[in-house]
Amino acid sequence: MASVLLAWIGNTDLRAAQGDEQAGIGPIAQTLKSGAYNEAFLLSDHPNRDVEPFIKWLGQQSKSKLSVRHVSLDCPTNFGKI
Repeated sequence: MASVLLAWIGNTDLRAAQGDEQAGIGPIAQTLKSGAYNEAFLLSDHPNRDVEPFIKWLGQQSKSKLSVRHVSLDCPTNFGKI
């Protein structure tokens, strides 16, 4: 059975891909490195110029299939809209 991770790309994830030591490898990469997921479906409201390098970097961290969907969000803490 395939396992799918659904996650929101956050600032810590983006900082991790840029090599920020305080971010570590970031929550998404850390989760995917567990090897429990065949695929990751990621949501983002960040610009493509920030997301594309992250996805490339994440692909080097994990063998999971990666999909990104860009969405508009007024507030990143409005969990009902997320």
